Amino acid sequence: MRGKMYICMVIWVLATGGLLIAAAAESSLPANPPNPDIPPIHAESPKVAQNLSVISDLAVYSAYVSRGQVNSDQPVIQPALTIKKYGVRLNVWGNFDLSDEVTGRRQFSEVDFTAAYDFPVRVIEVSAGIVEYMYPNTPRPSTREAFINIAWPNPIVVPEFDVYYDFGDVRGAYVNLSLEHDFKILADRLTLTPGVNNGWGSRSFNTYFFAWNLTNGMASDDLVTSQDAGLVNGEAYVLAEYALTPSLILGGRVLYAWLWNSDIEAGARQIYFGVEQWVFGGSLSYTF
Repeated sequence: MRGKMYICMVIWVLATGGLLIAAAAESSLPANPPNPDIPPIHAESPKVAQNLSVISDLAVYSAYVSRGQVNSDQPVIQPALTIKKYGVRLNVWGNFDLSDEVTGRRQFSEVDFTAAYDFPVRVIEVSAGIVEYMYPNTPRPSTREAFINIAWPNPIVVPEFDVYYDFGDVRGAYVNLSLEHDFKILADRLTLTPGVNNGWGSRSFNTYFFAWNLTNGMASDDLVTSQDAGLVNGEAYVLAEYALTPSLILGGRVLYAWLWNSDIEAGARQIYFGVEQWVFGGSLSYTF
């Protein structure tokens, strides 16, 4: 276990260092002039933000991993619909299992509803909101979180700091720090985004999602009834977005997810479908 954690730390350091070196190298090259026919994929002007936009997404992935929890190691479909106007975002997102390992049949195992507001501030990007998590066709109770996301866009590496507090069934906090950099090529039609992130959970969060009990007659010293606060998971990934048209975006993702803590790993082995997972897939997004 200790050796595995060292390997994960090396991956984390190398991925972060690679991002910094690649970003620095790119920043030393002459910039291509912007293509006026293609709007930036990751940016939205204040004028556009005031208009009503509706974004539909359809993604297909080889597995579903969330905050280190391998909820399914089989293919899933994840549709989403987002409505935005005056900085207000309303989103509904779902996870549809293409196997029967989670719910016993092919059907939705999670549906999330999000209401958020993007604050009109300079230099940094700030948003806050509430998420309602529902788990149809499973015994898992619904719960809800309040969150705040802060990102600092810059030409080198973009850090993002996310804080979530579950005030429903969990009553715990989850904090995530990510580092990303966009590489735009093919006249800005293609954006490649390598990134890494690291998640920390409070005692209540880790206990709710990763505590477990053995029921096979082992000694009480081998029982784990709660988890301490600490690092939970890490991810290294590469995202791709290709603008087929200004409104139609073809996406792709390759991600490797792992857990940092041996006690959390023990709980994940009993509750979920593994302690580490590769995820591959693609998506199609259309803005009306």
